[in-house]
Amino acid sequence: MKLLIIVFLAVSTLLVTNKSEVSAKESGAIVKCAIPSFTRAYQDSNAIFAGKVINVRTEGDERIFTLQVEKYWKGKKSKTLEVRYYETSYYQAWLKVGGRYLVFARKNDNGTLSDSRCSLTKDYSQASAELKKLGKGKLVK
Repeated sequence: MKLLIIVFLAVSTLLVTNKSEVSAKESGAIVKCAIPSFTRAYQDSNAIFAGKVINVRTEGDERIFTLQVEKYWKGKKSKTLEVRYYETSYYQAWLKVGGRYLVFARKNDNGTLSDSRCSLTKDYSQASAELKKLGKGKLVK
């Protein structure tokens, strides 16, 4: 009987521990995906630009960020661009108003731009390797 109680307690502890790990994953704390290589990200992107988030809004399951474009490498010249992120209980977009980012976005069938958690988009201050590969870029005036 003591052995049965010990086994029950051990299994209960494991279940509680696993439950915590699931909660962490659901909150976005643990997100795993394959980030593409620079070459793949460049090929797959319709717009590559550096910009600052000036606004964010939500439409259904999408969070839409408006960015003031500073310079661009792919896509059309524009002072601002909107980039959509599909959100779930497992993933919420991490961009913040006021933050500067290097964005690798794809064009959707309806012409809007979108990005996902598994892209090469990153904080501008951490994008030195990508910026070096991209070169000078075109300024938006």
